[in-house]
Amino acid sequence: MNYLAHLVLSRHDPKCLLGNFIGDEVKGKAYQNYPNDIALGIKMHRAIDNFMDSHPVVKESKTRIRPSQGKFSGVVLDVFYDYLLCKNWNRYIDQEFGDFIEDIYSQLRQQKDLMPRFSQLIIEKMVEGDWLGNYQKIAGIERALTGLSRRTPYKNNMSSAATLLEQQEQQFSQEFNIYFPQVIDFCALFLSEHGQA
Repeated sequence: MNYLAHLVLSRHDPKCLLGNFIGDEVKGKAYQNYPNDIALGIKMHRAIDNFMDSHPVVKESKTRIRPSQGKFSGVVLDVFYDYLLCKNWNRYIDQEFGDFIEDIYSQLRQQKDLMPRFSQLIIEKMVEGDWLGNYQKIAGIERALTGLSRRTPYKNNMSSAATLLEQQEQQFSQEFNIYFPQVIDFCALFLSEHGQA
């Protein structure tokens, strides 16, 4: 899952939220350099990624993406699932989408000094371009995938992937709605096991 889903799953605590936001940037044991509550968010980010990568429904989604996207099928699916979270927002989240996004941007900006340098740049670009809000529309997904495509040093077709989402949205949505309640339960268990119930 991309930014939105990770932030939704860690919204219970600002420090855990921060850790989840920077999770991709903090490599190896570098999480140990952060306070425990931020480190927990980093570890949670990794646990979510591992859960997703091993989930049979997610594997089914990736199978349909792989012919056109190859090794980038997981990256593309992460973005698709953020779009599908927006589409199914009221099923999973009690807070209005716009209010949630505003709260998240505010919380992350307030903690910007605790972020690695690249994440500091990302949060400013994210807020300025309203990346999370843009996940609500196919055009926003197209922009996100085109940006990822440009930043990736390897040949890829990500900029054309939104067409696949449009063509198979119903199937991807069914798979997402099987997967997402399970990752919510997984995160609740993860937090409970780490004293954050």
